[in-house]
Amino acid sequence: MALILCRFLLAKRLNNFISTDYPAFSLCGDALLWGSQTSLFLEEQNTEININSDCNTIQRSIYMGYLLDKALKDASKEFIQFGVSALKEQIENSTNETCKNEIESNLDIIILRYETGKLPFEIKLNETVPLNENTEKIAKAFSELLLKYQVSSSDIKKKMEQYHLSLKKLYDRTGIKKNMALALEKRKKSPPEMSSKIRSMTEESGIDFANVTNGKWKCGNTVRTDSFIDLFEAAYKKAKEEIVLQIIDD
Repeated sequence: MALILCRFLLAKRLNNFISTDYPAFSLCGDALLWGSQTSLFLEEQNTEININSDCNTIQRSIYMGYLLDKALKDASKEFIQFGVSALKEQIENSTNETCKNEIESNLDIIILRYETGKLPFEIKLNETVPLNENTEKIAKAFSELLLKYQVSSSDIKKKMEQYHLSLKKLYDRTGIKKNMALALEKRKKSPPEMSSKIRSMTEESGIDFANVTNGKWKCGNTVRTDSFIDLFEAAYKKAKEEIVLQIIDD
């Protein structure tokens, strides 16, 4: 499941930046977190968001998260697609989707350690998108921002709750859940659909998922050597500059 922790960490970093550099700017942290995972919990459908000068704090915060979400997708898409082709040859019974999940799960692990020094069991995935007293307000704000798609706030709230539950099921404090899923998939000779979504304690050995050695990979016809950390930083820089220009300094 796509770069959940990466989105969470981008949102946390942006929140810290705004709190430090623009302390008078009104921000809703929960809405920022949900906005950063817009394309995941809305399943990349009906997710084009725009705002105007009349937007409230929650709507602005969602939009800022949405810009992080979009920047990360744009920066990482070709890198992950290239990785899928290479990984599919190495994992038995794999599919494009399970390889994509495997890559993104491992990138989450790597970026979490890079950004915080923590291991995946130290952060419950469902806590990256909190459900609390702000949930209904955030769902309503999403509905208003997605007005042209005619998505009701109740439908969005339901999607938020379903997504929150799906992340809760992926949390694996001991590593047993992933090992059990792997064992069952191997016994059935089925694709690693569940195990590829569960974050291990550390990334799988023997594969340079983040390209920290700066090996060559292709983006269309262009050969690149960026690591995923480079792409993560570029995504943050792009989104931050856009947010400061469009929203904070507007």
